[in-house]
Amino acid sequence: MTTPELSEQLTGLVRSIDGVVQVYDARPTALAAAADLVATVIGQPAGEPIAVTNTGGGISVAVSVAISDASPAAEVCRRILEAISGHLGSNADGTTVDRVKIQVSRISSGQAGGDAGG
Repeated sequence: MTTPELSEQLTGLVRSIDGVVQVYDARPTALAAAADLVATVIGQPAGEPIAVTNTGGGISVAVSVAISDASPAAEVCRRILEAISGHLGSNADGTTVDRVKIQVSRISSGQAGGDAGG
C-alpha cells in the first residue's frame, strides 16, 4: 500500500471516530501549501490531512483534529490512537508503528463529532 493510500484510509478512519469534529492538515503549513500547489499544477488531488511517514519498515503518523467538548479530550485521543494502531496492525506488510502524534487543535462546542471532516 502506498503512503498516500494509507493517509487517505487513516483520514477517513479518524473522521469517523465519535468526538472528532474535523481533521486538519498535520503537515507544516509551508510544506502543505507547497505540496498542494504542486499537486494542483500537475493535475493531481491535494494530499490528505494526516501525515504518514514510512521509513525503514516503521510508520509515523501525525494527525491534527478538532474535537467536541461533549467528550473528554483524552478519551477522544485514546480512540484515535486505538483506531490508527488497530488499522496499521491489521496490515500484513510487516511494518511497525513507530509513533502516532495526535494534536488537538480545537475543542468545539455543540457538536457530537464523528461526521464532519476537513
